[in-house]
Amino acid sequence: MEKIGKYLEQIGNFLITRKKCILYLDLNDYSIGDNLIFDEEANYIWLKSLISKIEFDEISFDLILDYPVNIFVEKYEIEAKKQIKLFFSEDRNMLETVLESEDIKKQTLYLERLLGGKELFKDVDHFFLKIFNLFSTISDMDSVHLEVLISNVLRDKRDFSIPARLGKTFDPKLINIKDIVFQQNTFLSSLNFENINKAIATSLISDDVGKDKTILEKTLINEIIPVEADEKE
Repeated sequence: MEKIGKYLEQIGNFLITRKKCILYLDLNDYSIGDNLIFDEEANYIWLKSLISKIEFDEISFDLILDYPVNIFVEKYEIEAKKQIKLFFSEDRNMLETVLESEDIKKQTLYLERLLGGKELFKDVDHFFLKIFNLFSTISDMDSVHLEVLISNVLRDKRDFSIPARLGKTFDPKLINIKDIVFQQNTFLSSLNFENINKAIATSLISDDVGKDKTILEKTLINEIIPVEADEKE
């Protein structure tokens, strides 16, 4: 497939066309006034999220953005109240992300701090509420997913190789999730991660270098996993 950069370029919060194109909005995906507002005087369309198809002379593909955008209207057609066709010439601002995307940026930065073991919290209840309040504003994520995330980044202070909930006493510590692989896995698992030097150093002092390989490790070294007889039938 040809590189998308030949056709579209992102500059800051803007998406720029590099060749003329047509953007198709299926009105079956939108309810006017709720998740689509067409301001003809200001020549823009606001969308709560973008579900569209974009077509160039040589290529066409779906263009989907799961956050609010403003589309700058250059020329358009509405076909039987079922579809909006937006025409763009080359080197034009096609759309921009709007202020709500700041919530996404805030969410992303928080997640980076969380996975990096750098977030401050009073206790686990406070920790959960902070995450829930942040993610529930722009996501329908179920609370059980947050619980799974929290249970993995909160490790047992006495043994980082296990989640805090599995410790003899509940004594959690938030650590960098990238370090967990060096606490609980074998040399091969660690070596397949980002920090090769740390993987080697860990293997030299580990008591578990010789333990059985996991399925992922067998896949890594292309070791054939035998198929049981009843599975062959």
